[in-house]
Amino acid sequence: MTAPRSLPLVAFALALALGVLVIQIRVVAGGKTWDDVRYHTEIAPARLAAAEQVQSGALPAWWDGSGLGVPLAAAPEHGAMYPPLWIAASPRALDLVMILHLAWAALGVALWARRSKVRASDQSALVAGVLVAASGILASAALRGALPALAHLPWLGVAIAALEAARNEEMTIAVGALAGERRVAWTRLAMVLMFAASTELAPRIAGRAVPFDALQMGLGFGYVAFALLTLYKVSTTAADPRRSAIRPALITLLDFTVVGALAVNGTRLDETYHPEMLAAVCAVLITFSVSRSRWWHPVLSLACALVTMFVVTAHAGALDATATTFVTGGFIALGLLVMMSSRATRAMFRDLRRRDAL
Repeated sequence: MTAPRSLPLVAFALALALGVLVIQIRVVAGGKTWDDVRYHTEIAPARLAAAEQVQSGALPAWWDGSGLGVPLAAAPEHGAMYPPLWIAASPRALDLVMILHLAWAALGVALWARRSKVRASDQSALVAGVLVAASGILASAALRGALPALAHLPWLGVAIAALEAARNEEMTIAVGALAGERRVAWTRLAMVLMFAASTELAPRIAGRAVPFDALQMGLGFGYVAFALLTLYKVSTTAADPRRSAIRPALITLLDFTVVGALAVNGTRLDETYHPEMLAAVCAVLITFSVSRSRWWHPVLSLACALVTMFVVTAHAGALDATATTFVTGGFIALGLLVMMSSRATRAMFRDLRRRDAL
């Protein structure tokens, strides 16, 4: 395992630019240029002419300064349609633009080394970038006019490595979310059985008659079946980033829908409304989002809890400003805690992945 990165991107880029500046100090500060006849007779003149035409407001299509004329825009080797070269209307400026591309290529190589599976340290990546800038490969490419194109090639590797890292990061978070969903599924099943015991068995033990209602019984058994099915599915399926985003949202909507339906039907059977029981169930359902993979999962749970509580309480005719405000504030506080915990959990998995170069 390599040492963790310590330099931020800006500091890393500045350190590498300083290294390139030292290598090319004679060109940057000494007023020197490269000693290559072909560069000064075949490469630089056409590019300087293209920059002059652009800066004068014309399209760099043709140049009469060599022989019978030279096509600029129609000849890719002159780079006349490459915007960064348009600022180089003098030999000095063209040299500086080449050095900027040299630094850009070196930075691409260094970042590629940092983002690759090898996970090179800052020191190793800086050495790789400086060695590339100091090698004759890029210098010869500059003298043959190919550096502006070659300078961007390492950045393709950076982009591919970033996409791969993002995919690995999503998969790592999905694995953690699936592990959390399995524990949530067990908790849901225990919650359903506990509330079934409190609403069906406890009154009978206390000697109170519990009226039979087919709808309430069907909703209860349906919720038990749903809890068992969810437990089976999350225990037998593999982690998937897309599924880890969609499935918890659907489960959340179904959880609150069934709980709300049970509560509404319960108020029809029993004139006594128990808002504290509904609030407890909604609070438990909010906490289910702590292990889920998206920031909006806790937001969805909080919104569903508030809507469920309001609809059922309004249906029971028990709306009270003080109680409603208290419950709403409690739900929001719990939701914020769950959001922060969920965010910290995702950050922990990302940090572990980066540390272990997964």
